[in-house]
Amino acid sequence: MANVYRLDPIDLQNPRWSASRIKKAVWVAADSPDEARRLVAGRTAQAVPAKPGAPKAGPSPWLDDGITTCVWEPSRTDIAKGSVVDAQGREI
Repeated sequence: MANVYRLDPIDLQNPRWSASRIKKAVWVAADSPDEARRLVAGRTAQAVPAKPGAPKAGPSPWLDDGITTCVWEPSRTDIAKGSVVDAQGREI
């Protein structure tokens, strides 16, 4: 059974959030924090149209520990490996 991690936004003012369609806490079952971050980044990716003169959004904010937290949540055992869910338990 994989560990469950909770990922939370820290800095929603960062422009990298335009690359994510989800900007709230999520839970993911993965073998490591890095895998958890990659799974969430992949499930929440959002295309960002390029605007002339605007800074690029860059990689997903879920990959950056300066913009999001990723903590092991041992109390959650109800999430299947590879699944990402929101606070209501809906699969993302």
